[in-house]
Amino acid sequence: GGDEMHHQVTQMWHGEGDRRSRVELCIQDTCPDCNAILVEDDIRRAWQPDENLYTTQCPHCPRKFVARFTVRFCAMPQGELGSLLYCECLSPLIVRKEISNLMRGTETQDQSEAPHAAEGV
Repeated sequence: GGDEMHHQVTQMWHGEGDRRSRVELCIQDTCPDCNAILVEDDIRRAWQPDENLYTTQCPHCPRKFVARFTVRFCAMPQGELGSLLYCECLSPLIVRKEISNLMRGTETQDQSEAPHAAEGV
């Protein structure tokens, strides 16, 4: 069908010479209810300015879901396709919140380990 036209792939290169490989990002997902293909613009357009909402919404039906994108590593020069990595496609607001939570967790862990290390000396 016409779905192939929506397949947006961004290519990047990693490494040099014989160790060079291609990385392909495909930012699109399929609605679990109506099977419509959502491209990156559809996914971004439906993000809400709320750091607790991880979902996007299908523009063709009321379904809300966490969209995913794929990353594929391709060995060069053979062009062999590597396995796919599926990642959640989250708004920058959500990513910032999650990174902040990780940083706070690291700080808390460092502080809680420091007294134990001093006690053992």
